[in-house]
Amino acid sequence: MILNSNLLFIENELVFSTGFSFESLYRGIIGIVTILFIAYLFSSQKNKIAWKTIVLALISQLILGILILKVPFIQSLFEKAGVGFSHVKGAEL
Repeated sequence: MILNSNLLFIENELVFSTGFSFESLYRGIIGIVTILFIAYLFSSQKNKIAWKTIVLALISQLILGILILKVPFIQSLFEKAGVGFSHVKGAEL
């Protein structure tokens, strides 16, 4: 391990997830709200923003994320898709 100005670098060591925490949930929510706020600020036609579409997209992302993390059948589908993309990527090189 190398400690450098309050940053911890771990070399050749696998660090396991500590699981769900409310801190990570809050950090994610703050990130999403920040991105939406910045997009709103840079929008030239703020009154034409389709908020219903944005909310439905965020809910869809949440549902998809839960399915990928918690449903074994869905996990295996995405793992197989990842292997397929890796083969395609390897073929390009």
